Amino acid sequence: MFRFCLFFLIITGCPALVFAQAPVVLTDSQDNYRLGRMLEYLEDPEGTLTMDDVISPEISSGFVQSRTNVPSFGFTKSAYWIRIHFRNHAASTTDWRLVLEFPNMNDVAFYLPRVDGTGFDVTRTGTSHPFASRDIPYHRFVFSVPLSPGTDQTVYFRFKNDWAMTFPLTLWSADGFMRYTQRDFMQLGLVYGAVLLLIMYNLFLWLALREHNYGYYIGVLTCMLLGQIVYEGMAGQYWWPDSPHWTNLVLILFFPVISILGMMFAVSFLDTRKRAPVGHFVIVGFIGGWGLIMILLPFVDAGGLVRVTLPLRLVNSLVFTSINYLIWRRGYRPARYFFLAWLMTAMTFIPFAMMRLGMIPNFSLAEQGLRFGMIVTGLFFSFALADRIQTLRQEKNSAQNRFLTASKTMETMIKKQNILLEKNVQQRTMELQKEIHEHRETESQLQRAKEKAEAANQAKSRFLSMMSHELRTPLNAILGYAQLLQRKTSRESLDSTGLKTIEHSGHHLLQLIEDLLDLAKIEAQKIELVPAPFCLPEQLEILADMIRLRANERGLDFRWKPSSDIPMMVLGDVKLLRQALLNLLGNAVKFTQQGNVTLDVSQNTENKLRFSIRDTGPGIAGDQIEQIFTPFMQIKEAGQNTGGIGLGLTISRSLLRAMGAELHVTSAVGEGSTFWFTLTLPEVENKTLLSPGANREIVGIRGNPPRILIVDDCMDNRLMLRHCLKSTGFLISEAEDGKQALVRAEKEIPDLVLMDLMMPVLDGFETTRRMRRSSNLTHLKIIIMTANAAVDPENLITEIGCDAVITKPIQTDLLVKQLGRHLSLEWVYEDLEIMHSAETPIIIPPSSDLETLRNLAAMGAYTEIQEELTRLRRQNPEAEPFVAHLLGLLNRFQFDAISKFLGPE
Repeated sequence: MFRFCLFFLIITGCPALVFAQAPVVLTDSQDNYRLGRMLEYLEDPEGTLTMDDVISPEISSGFVQSRTNVPSFGFTKSAYWIRIHFRNHAASTTDWRLVLEFPNMNDVAFYLPRVDGTGFDVTRTGTSHPFASRDIPYHRFVFSVPLSPGTDQTVYFRFKNDWAMTFPLTLWSADGFMRYTQRDFMQLGLVYGAVLLLIMYNLFLWLALREHNYGYYIGVLTCMLLGQIVYEGMAGQYWWPDSPHWTNLVLILFFPVISILGMMFAVSFLDTRKRAPVGHFVIVGFIGGWGLIMILLPFVDAGGLVRVTLPLRLVNSLVFTSINYLIWRRGYRPARYFFLAWLMTAMTFIPFAMMRLGMIPNFSLAEQGLRFGMIVTGLFFSFALADRIQTLRQEKNSAQNRFLTASKTMETMIKKQNILLEKNVQQRTMELQKEIHEHRETESQLQRAKEKAEAANQAKSRFLSMMSHELRTPLNAILGYAQLLQRKTSRESLDSTGLKTIEHSGHHLLQLIEDLLDLAKIEAQKIELVPAPFCLPEQLEILADMIRLRANERGLDFRWKPSSDIPMMVLGDVKLLRQALLNLLGNAVKFTQQGNVTLDVSQNTENKLRFSIRDTGPGIAGDQIEQIFTPFMQIKEAGQNTGGIGLGLTISRSLLRAMGAELHVTSAVGEGSTFWFTLTLPEVENKTLLSPGANREIVGIRGNPPRILIVDDCMDNRLMLRHCLKSTGFLISEAEDGKQALVRAEKEIPDLVLMDLMMPVLDGFETTRRMRRSSNLTHLKIIIMTANAAVDPENLITEIGCDAVITKPIQTDLLVKQLGRHLSLEWVYEDLEIMHSAETPIIIPPSSDLETLRNLAAMGAYTEIQEELTRLRRQNPEAEPFVAHLLGLLNRFQFDAISKFLGPE
């Protein structure tokens, strides 16, 4: 009886205890928790509940346990409250990040209990608030949740949205959140970069071919890219952080604009007026409907309009895809790729729309599919346009063949008529002459078409060269600043991690550019061998270190053990060999899910080496082996999410053929693959090629600092070079075109000029020639900087008279070596500067100069200290050890060490 009474009291007096949710237990072994099934929610139809109401016993008992991974309620005017109970059993992790992965929630209120138990600290944010209102600056909503070990804590959310009501919530540790953001930004960068590359490429084709369909296509791709950037929250973070209303406005405009552009593209491409008249009027009706929606935008509720446009867009996709399929089945061949493009759009958009409308459960694949479906759609559109051009060419050839057949038939009839009707000879002769004239006109048209085709091929080469220049120019500044800033940033900091990510991504993009240029060189048969002696084991060890790092990231075992019989120094083209091996090893790691990758190098006969790359990947079917060497081709079964553009094997085989080797492959499905080749590399005498200053950081210059004139029309490149060279001790001046450079060179007489080739007003070619003709600049050294990788340095040096050529993006170490060689400089190295100062007596400057340096060091005035030291070096050459020592400390920003060295006042 007592137990029954106790149970009754618990049921009636403590409802919160009965229905209490089990807490989310946090441990050190797990860095993230999907909270979908661990939270409770409460609907507030009127949106009037306050926090005091929510925690009251009457309302608190109304919370409902979530039964799905991502709670989703479609479009609703209700507000929703979320309650999550945490219990921290983690001994070392106290700083957690609570992430709302849906980036388009209008109003979010986060309630965190105060430590003293007096209430809640509230963070109010959302897309209707300025970006600065966010707890942590990120394009999704992130909230900091501090939890001491062994503590319990219940947090609350209040959500209100004009869009779909969904709240995918995840709790991350600080380290796990950093990895999550890096992964997120890498995916966004790949998607945005791929779509932007498609836009740039087809923009060039539009300008070259004057085909208006390309204009619609570019508009569709651009609209898709901008819509994705706004939807992901990136625009709200970087474009209009203080004007949040732009986000909702652009998202509302996205559906009408993309629908109108897409249907206009289809009407033009498919010629629906002729091929499907009924479908044409349906499409025109949809265009009119979307236009009416755009007109009504200022006069209707935004939330209500979203509820209309999303289902309308869904119906639009289905109807439009059906019309496209009908035209394809009626025999219009180019419609096949066009149909696949719109089918891909429908396949990615329909699940996304149904998920937002609350018709199906929320799942992350729909979000990812919307991203990468955009890329696949763009590719299918490109194929469709190319197929249409090919169809037009075939129709033209067919018409020409019919004309030639008719011409032959006409000649036969004329001969018969001449035999039977001699009186009509003159008339028939005139007709024949007319036909001959038409035939000649046709031949003339064919000749012009051939010339256009040759011009298009040349335009492709110019385009690759131009794109190389345009992409390398900004990469020069990006990689230069990344290398420069890493010297001055703590290796363990977030900034250092970001800089390394920027540098790695920049080198990856540069490698893609190099692959495309190499493919163009291979097609033009312009690969040139540059044999030179190099240390084979050293090069193989460098490659092994690079691949071992990639393999470790994927959980693979990389096996490489140098053979004792391979020669030390060999003669060959190390660049081509390194690129071929790097492509083959990278492919092996990329397509292997588990197991190991092995590199074997052995000597077959004298001067012949056998290179073998073996993996335990999925293998390749026999009928697909030849396909893997096709450009831009990847075997889908070989792996998932492998990345790349499908050029590695094509380029590797062509490079090896240029070196006289043939690439072979043996493979078995489910067991792995082996790529191998035999290469002739003559052994040469072993020589030490390292310089005395190798592997040491340069911190200054002994003697008077040289003056460098930087000539580049890109301000970012000039600033990067100024920061790089000025920190080493050079005196820097700048010019933004060749005309300014000539004036400054005559006035300042620099020791060396860093000259860009492509500039307005006066380019680098003519500027260099004029400097060489000037009597005042006879001994001036000129180093050309170019973003065009196709430039031949030897020809350029001979043509314009420069001293050296370096290719953008500029490697700092290579630039410094060139300057040291051409200016005969003696460097001050980081690990030798103090020793040198100890061996050479240090001449102390006058007290007035020391007082000036003390004051500047106290203020941390980097530039002013550098200028003062340069003045002391010029006035008193004997003070060189004193100046060199301080420059070494200054280049590492050790102002306290400078003050200590100068001593007290």
